[in-house]
Amino acid sequence: MRDKSHRERLWHALAQGIADILGSDHAPHTLEEKAKPYPQSPSGMTGVQTLVPIMLDHVNKGRLSLLRFIDMTSAGPARLFGIAAKGELPLAMTRISPSSI
Repeated sequence: MRDKSHRERLWHALAQGIADILGSDHAPHTLEEKAKPYPQSPSGMTGVQTLVPIMLDHVNKGRLSLLRFIDMTSAGPARLFGIAAKGELPLAMTRISPSSI
């Protein structure tokens, strides 16, 4: 998100429960493409591999709880897309050591 006010609104939406899910978009672009003014610039970034570590930093800072983060990346998408049982026991799991966050 390019503008600080947009980032602040996103954190507000997370805090208020307005946002239901959190995901990443693997859409890398060249510096030339990114330098174009909005809306000519493409959206997305290489982020699928950084979502968990970045968001765990925010959990550690108290911006959202670990349970809320897990819900938004697992059970929330399952509810939204009607995928039975995937949110309760995800097939792709990430091991987190609570002492490391």
